[in-house]
Amino acid sequence: MQESRYQLLESWITRNADETLARGVIIAESLTAGEMLVFTGNLGSGKTTLIQGICRGLGVEETVTSPTFTLINEYRGRLPVYHFDFYRLHSAVELTDLGLEEYLYGDGICLVEWPELIAEWLPVRHIRLHLEHGIHAAGRINALQAEQQLEPVPITPDVRLIEVYRHEPARD
Repeated sequence: MQESRYQLLESWITRNADETLARGVIIAESLTAGEMLVFTGNLGSGKTTLIQGICRGLGVEETVTSPTFTLINEYRGRLPVYHFDFYRLHSAVELTDLGLEEYLYGDGICLVEWPELIAEWLPVRHIRLHLEHGIHAAGRINALQAEQQLEPVPITPDVRLIEVYRHEPARD
């Protein structure tokens, strides 16, 4: 099996749900057909909110909700959008029945919550967005603000740290 790694690309701080949505719209601007974004973070860390912003940026007009009980929601925007939530996944058989590979290697944008439950199915190249509550990431937020000379953000329950990583094969 080929080694792989995650490379940190950038980090963002959002102060509330509106800023998290707006960051999603910005992310959507650069997405192209066939891209996969996976979202990690604790329950309530803002994964679905960020995905709602991405869908908005892709021109999805319908209400975007997490497919916690259905595994997938499909949306139409400037590209097809496939939003997966594997939090309640019971077995790999569900993935086969869903036709997961056709989605993952198709021409749409795949947005995957709880990807750690399907790690062996993920394409080698994908983008991971890790979200954390500001309270749990206060040290990293403060370091990021100092490094980027940002105006200090008071750490509240609404603050989120979003870290963007590229997953790729390791180079020798």
